[in-house]
Amino acid sequence: MNKIKEMIYSKFNYTRGLISDTIYIDKLNISNLVKTAMLNLYESGKNHRPMSQYGGLAQITMDMNKNIEIAVENSPHSTMRKMVYEDLVSKNNEYHVIKDNPNDKNLNIFKKFLYPTINVTKKEMFETSKKNHYDDILKETWSCWFPVNGKPCGKCPMCSDRYVAQK
Repeated sequence: MNKIKEMIYSKFNYTRGLISDTIYIDKLNISNLVKTAMLNLYESGKNHRPMSQYGGLAQITMDMNKNIEIAVENSPHSTMRKMVYEDLVSKNNEYHVIKDNPNDKNLNIFKKFLYPTINVTKKEMFETSKKNHYDDILKETWSCWFPVNGKPCGKCPMCSDRYVAQK
């Protein structure tokens, strides 16, 4: 993450001070509210597991009382997009947020999530990065469910669904 931040600052100096410091959380206590909502979303078939990273992130937004941007892409494979899309409204023509009265009240745990990329595909994101000359930075990013020695495994769905090849 530090290498990526430095690449961004080097290429786009005006971004210094715009990216928040990384916050490391050693222990997270999941509230009954979040546990129940996540279990209900799982039992209704909206989520693949009774708890996922989205539940943990929802808890963090509540504990810190802060909104977070979450990178959910426009993809038929995106569980989060399928789960929330019908209950989103536009905010300032920039973000999408859960509407005040979602069809499924369990989605209220995601009230502090901002979805700036929910209508953008991975291919569109990559094309934008090429057009704006930061595709080299994008190539440094990765997500993996089962990293090996600090590197992506290359086999899990996060690796195999990747649009941009890593260096």
